[in-house]
Amino acid sequence: MKNDTFLKGFVGAVLLAMAVPGWSAAVTEDDSTQPRGAPPGVNDDGQVLDPIIEGFRAPAQFEGFILPGEDHNFYEEWVGSMMGNTIRDPAFFATLNVANQDFIDYVNSLSADDRAQLLEDLKLPPDADEELLPVTADLCLRCHAPAGWLEGHSEPPTPSFPFLKGQFWGAAFLEESVTDPVDLLAESEAEMEGVQCDTCHRTYDGQRRSSRHDGSTMMAGNGGMFVSLENPFEEEHGFIPDTVFDFQKEGDFCGTCHDVTNPLITTKTEIDGVVPENMPHPIERTYTEWFWSGYRNNKRCQDCHAPMKFLGAQTWLLSPGLNNLWGNVDQKWVDRGYTVSASRDLALKDGAERNRKFMAEAAAKLEFVDSPKRARAGREVTVNVKVTNLTGHKLPTGFAEGRQMWIHIKAVDKDGNVFFEDGALDGDGALIRNAQTKVYEQEILAEGYPFIDDDAKDLDGDGVISPEEIEKAQHFHFVLMNKIIKDNRIPPMGYNKAAYQADGAFIVPADTYADGQYWDTTPYTFTIPVSARRLVEVTATLYYQTFNREYMEFLKEHDTEPTVSDGGRARDLPGPFRNANNVDRWGETIYALWEDAGNGPPVNMGSAKLDIRVRRRR
Repeated sequence: MKNDTFLKGFVGAVLLAMAVPGWSAAVTEDDSTQPRGAPPGVNDDGQVLDPIIEGFRAPAQFEGFILPGEDHNFYEEWVGSMMGNTIRDPAFFATLNVANQDFIDYVNSLSADDRAQLLEDLKLPPDADEELLPVTADLCLRCHAPAGWLEGHSEPPTPSFPFLKGQFWGAAFLEESVTDPVDLLAESEAEMEGVQCDTCHRTYDGQRRSSRHDGSTMMAGNGGMFVSLENPFEEEHGFIPDTVFDFQKEGDFCGTCHDVTNPLITTKTEIDGVVPENMPHPIERTYTEWFWSGYRNNKRCQDCHAPMKFLGAQTWLLSPGLNNLWGNVDQKWVDRGYTVSASRDLALKDGAERNRKFMAEAAAKLEFVDSPKRARAGREVTVNVKVTNLTGHKLPTGFAEGRQMWIHIKAVDKDGNVFFEDGALDGDGALIRNAQTKVYEQEILAEGYPFIDDDAKDLDGDGVISPEEIEKAQHFHFVLMNKIIKDNRIPPMGYNKAAYQADGAFIVPADTYADGQYWDTTPYTFTIPVSARRLVEVTATLYYQTFNREYMEFLKEHDTEPTVSDGGRARDLPGPFRNANNVDRWGETIYALWEDAGNGPPVNMGSAKLDIRVRRRR
């Protein structure tokens, strides 16, 4: 029987025209200017769907470019950002490979009749093999490799062009070569440059949807962008033209990529015991979180996340991660005559440091509230730690499973002896969770897939696969996720709870936060030692990790696709790193980088201190 979480009668991961009110055309044939083999034309909104005319230029052309009145180099800031490295992110390739394999496994799990119907809906031949199946990757490539995607180099099937072009494993995106330069009237020199200058400056509009809450017009996300067909910069000098598309200055612009919805799978998430009817499963809701917050009318995304810097949470993944992985990746631009550095080492280090500073100063406020300043030795005390969200979205946000923000609290006596601690990491980089541990996170399952459930392991060695062990196996399967079982991430100031629930930015459990509440207070109870004298000091620190140990282990185990050079379909690893570390898969690569960086050290988002004066026990 076909898994009931899939929308019946769908037309494929990139062809689906959903008949669901408020979500129609989330991913369709007419949601961007990417050429799809069909004749040029316009979509239902009158937006031009002609192919790209001129290829995307290398951002290296802007090295040294500084706007009047500015004192910073835009290229150096961009090249050290995560946005400048979206298609060089090893976690992206590992996750992409797992998603592709999960979709293949799903198709192979179907009955013969269901498989035949699926292939017909996907407009694939009835004997289609695995090379044509992983169409779900298109959703990822749109935003991680927009230059290659917009030029049709990962083009999905259409009625007039029924076969894929085969870049869904990310292996064939063009790495520009001085000895074999591209023809800019036919292809791009920036397919491996992530979200680069042309991507943003060509974008003039995005695909839209209607809110399920009140019908408001919102961005549809999923990389549904409309771009200018020609080079937006002066060819010789690289100056930004006088007329910049107003859309680029709006918060809605960020919503073209920072809202992601699975077009195939309906959610099983329960809200007050009821599953929303026919709702495609929400994967990421950063834009929706901002749209239905108190920030929408007075603060754009760009006001905090400065363009070209794109300040965010990634630190070790930038440095030492990416620079250790890719080496002198920009030597090609040096050879071409651009005055850039062959290595991104310094730019990535600067980017990581900017991010650490940004997270420590602008993301959250941590404080002790309603806590005792005096206590008796040998008695129990309760202290309260309050975390206030200073951002315009949930804290933390993004594709959240595997991300964690938590409170580390520690109490020491006058002699420096620790007598209470919660929220510490163990020697292997895993968070030690106790009854009082507060972790802000999202947990999602891929529920109801027998081939996933069969992978469950007898972790406690009792000879039985328990429901808890099955649930553990259902985590992290990105493309098959369908049920959010926890989302206690802190909403932003003035958030509209009803709109959040209606548009997929779920609060789970639903009573975790009241409407508009943008803070959370956690009590911690411990006993003051009988031997304590005069003063004890309690410190609380808010930490954040982009990848927890469990997620790293998952990618290492489940990304089984070798690189092209090793007989697989995944993109080749940089040669020096591959040889030095003896790896042939991206999952083990991100794991090695994580370990080498000290288990992906967390970001310190702020701390607070409380002194409690101790009176002797009577």
